Amino acid sequence: MNLYIAGGCNEHGRNSFLITGDSYSILVDCGAIEDDSYCYPYLTKQQIQSIQFLFLTHSHKDHAGAVNWLIGNGFQGIIICSEETRQQSLIKYSQWQILSLPVQNYNRFTISDNLYVTYGKSGHCVGSLWYLLNFENKSILFSGDYSEESSIYKCDKLSGLYADFAVLDCGGGNTSFDNQDNRTAIRSFVLESIKNNKIVLLPVPKYGRGTEIIDLFQDECEELSIYLDEILACQMTKQYKSWYKKTFSIPINLLNNWNGVPAVLFASDAQLSNDCTQALANKVIGLKGDIVFTGHIYKNTYSDFLIRNNMANVLDYPVHMGYSQVVKILKKNSFRKVILYHSPEKIENNRESVVEATVRSKLSI
Repeated sequence: MNLYIAGGCNEHGRNSFLITGDSYSILVDCGAIEDDSYCYPYLTKQQIQSIQFLFLTHSHKDHAGAVNWLIGNGFQGIIICSEETRQQSLIKYSQWQILSLPVQNYNRFTISDNLYVTYGKSGHCVGSLWYLLNFENKSILFSGDYSEESSIYKCDKLSGLYADFAVLDCGGGNTSFDNQDNRTAIRSFVLESIKNNKIVLLPVPKYGRGTEIIDLFQDECEELSIYLDEILACQMTKQYKSWYKKTFSIPINLLNNWNGVPAVLFASDAQLSNDCTQALANKVIGLKGDIVFTGHIYKNTYSDFLIRNNMANVLDYPVHMGYSQVVKILKKNSFRKVILYHSPEKIENNRESVVEATVRSKLSI
C-alpha cells in the first residue's frame, strides 16, 4: 500500500492525498492553491479515473476547491463527507455518501469487510471531520484542519488512537503561539478603533474563523454595531447545535444595511476576491477606517495588494496546529509514522516518527 502526496506538503493549499492498495484507490481531499501558477493536485487522469472514494475533511477551497476539476478529468467514485460539507462545497455531483454526526466522540462507517473509517469532528468549522481509515490491515489517520482550542467548534479529540501513518495539520509551522494572546490582540485593536470612532472591516473565510472572531465581541454586542453579510448571518442564526459549543446572542445587522457609520463589519471573502468586497474595502479606506486580516493571504490577491501597500493590518487568529501542538497530539496517540502538511516552511523536528515528505512524494505504508 502506498501514500502519494498530490499536494499539501511544504505548501499552504492544494491538500490532496492518494492511497493505493490491492483493493482500493482512495483520495483524501482535493484542494486548490492560489500561490502557484498551477493550482490543482498533481494527479494523472489514470490516477483520477481509478479513485473509488473521495473523502472530504471540509469545504474550504484548499481542501475541496479542485473537486470539480477532478470530476472533469474522469472521477466517477463516491464522495464521502458530512452533510454540511456537501452543502457548503456547492459541488454538483450525484454520488455522495453522507456521514452521520458522531453521537459520542468517535463514530464508525463500514464500506466493506476490508474497508471502514472511524471519524470525528475536527474543531475547524461546521462540517469538518478527521478520518482514521482502516483497510488491508493498515490504518491511516488524516486530521484535516484540526483544533482542540476553538472557542466555538466542537472537537472529538484525538486520543488513544493507533495508526500506521498519520497525516497531521501543521499549518502553524514552527511558530509557538498562545491562542488567547491572539484573541486578545484582535479584540483590543478593534475596540480601540471603535473607541476612536472608526470603521473596522474584517474579511474572513465563509466558514470557520469568522464566527470565532465574531464571538470575541459578544460581551460588547449592546455597545457595538456589528454588521455581517448574509453567509455569516445565516451561521449565527442557524445555531448548529451539533457543531457549536455555545449559542450566540449578538444582534444581527446585515452588511447591506450599513450606512457608513462607525461599526465592525464582517465580510466572508478573506482574499477580497470579488468586486463587491473590494468596493467595500475601498470605501472603508476612504472613510479612514481600519481593515484587519486574520489568516493566510494568498499572493497577488487584492488582500495581498492592500497589505503590501500598508493599507491594512494583519493580526493572526490561529486555526491550525503549530509544531508544539502537534507534539501534544503525538504524545496522546501511537502513530508509527507521521507526515506534517499545510505549512510552506520546513518544520524543525527531531522526532524519528516524522517523515520528510514533499509534493509528489510516494511513501510505502
